[in-house]
Amino acid sequence: MKRNIDREIIDIVIDFYLTSGDFNGIPLSFLLSQIHVKFEKIESYLSNKVKDGDLRILSSDNELNPHIIRTGFQNIETQLISLRKNNENHTCIYPGIEILKRKTSSEYLTDQPFRRELALGRGQLELCFFELMLLELYRNDPRYYYKCNDIGGSICIKDEHYKDSTLDERDKVLLEAFGLAYDNDGNRYIAAFIGDLANLSPEHQKIWQSKIVNSKLKVNPDFYGSQILGQWAQHISIFDAVLHEQRIINDMVCAIGKPPLFKRVFGRYLEEKPNDFSFMIRPTAKEYHDFVHLLDKLFSDNIDKKFFKGELALEVETERKDGKIIVGQKGTILLLDEWLRKVYRASNWEPWDFAISVFKKIRAQRSPPAHSIIENKFEPKYIHMQRELMKEAYEALAILRHALGSHPKCEAQDFDIPSALIEGKIWTL
Repeated sequence: MKRNIDREIIDIVIDFYLTSGDFNGIPLSFLLSQIHVKFEKIESYLSNKVKDGDLRILSSDNELNPHIIRTGFQNIETQLISLRKNNENHTCIYPGIEILKRKTSSEYLTDQPFRRELALGRGQLELCFFELMLLELYRNDPRYYYKCNDIGGSICIKDEHYKDSTLDERDKVLLEAFGLAYDNDGNRYIAAFIGDLANLSPEHQKIWQSKIVNSKLKVNPDFYGSQILGQWAQHISIFDAVLHEQRIINDMVCAIGKPPLFKRVFGRYLEEKPNDFSFMIRPTAKEYHDFVHLLDKLFSDNIDKKFFKGELALEVETERKDGKIIVGQKGTILLLDEWLRKVYRASNWEPWDFAISVFKKIRAQRSPPAHSIIENKFEPKYIHMQRELMKEAYEALAILRHALGSHPKCEAQDFDIPSALIEGKIWTL
């Protein structure tokens, strides 16, 4: 019987790809060893198959790791050039998308939709987009480590629950990285790599598939740069910027000789940052007011009255209608305003007027839910309200820091200020 080497090559390439575990391309050297034919005998055939799209080529000439599909393939001419170089150990051959569709049944890996995407030729580092609310499943479950810096994050089952035999294996989830993406209106979405999603349990793959978004979205450049291009992130989120400002302010007042203004800061690298101090996942009235409550705790509730002791009266006397004098405690916002106006000399108080108004605005927005029942509503406007409030909160703290920075004892100090703050590289989306 005449040997059909063409059919042998296609079958070997497809079989190697589907059974390799990570959908690897077959090294050219291994293919030649399987069919016992020299490269020169099949070069023309392989080239024609690349031109037809039945085969695809990755080479170390232009790919970091040619043994997996990372982000896709170079154009056909570049693939042919790599093939002609005959770098047998570092050139890998892959089946084309259409031939994979023909060779895999409609039932193949249907219980693992993202693993099926890899089987059908998608890249490990190709992105899929999802509704943001999907993150609630993990953020609100204390069994998971949920980390997000408002540019990207990760999800992982905690060690004690991973070892717990009573927890179903399907829920022992690890998602190494996810990022944020945006539409033209600034609405947020999740971006995740197909390769990472394919490692989820079948049940969780189906959960993610149910929230997939097929719109054209823009991925956060810092997430893409760090994950795909190996670049350091250039920006920080506005939430991180606020916490950094508080830390720097505390450093400044200590340099002046004062006790810390803020009772608590959250570490040089924000390692103690509260998980909830982040963008809202679900735009509801409840989540917005919960966030404002937290923001006020970080602002007015976080100001230590000991800072003002010895310089300001901490109490205020008011006269009632019956003539009786009532002694009350001054609020922290009032004390901060009085203190700065006492020690700082400004040619223009408008920036500080704005800053103190923001402190008051946060306090005022916190108060109504504490004293009344508010109907919970789902409205996209809350996303934008949170964004605008955070912009104002950051600006207010930056104004305070710049005022303190003009003190002679601060001018002589070299404070640890992230370059992103100095350069204004702050994500507000």
